[in-house]
Amino acid sequence: MGFLLDLTELQFLLEWLPQGELTEVIENSINKGEHLAKETYPTGKYFLEISNEQVDVIQEELSMLLTAKGLGNDGEPNAIGFLIENLIDRFSDD
Repeated sequence: MGFLLDLTELQFLLEWLPQGELTEVIENSINKGEHLAKETYPTGKYFLEISNEQVDVIQEELSMLLTAKGLGNDGEPNAIGFLIENLIDRFSDD
């Protein structure tokens, strides 16, 4: 599966996902450089190609992180929680 994510989203994933094969794939995506529209125009996004199993791992890790760090005392999402929810949605779209 392929996803276009911005650098902030990829760096967030690198910070919070367990180190391993998946983080290596994310680092490789960043190292390949920014995705170009029509092979010419920078988009500010990076193409991340991952397997269905890796998508499941990301969703699971993000769900646990949302519970641990993404909710305020009132049970509502805090700033990190909104970013996590956005990422969960992005990886759920396909």
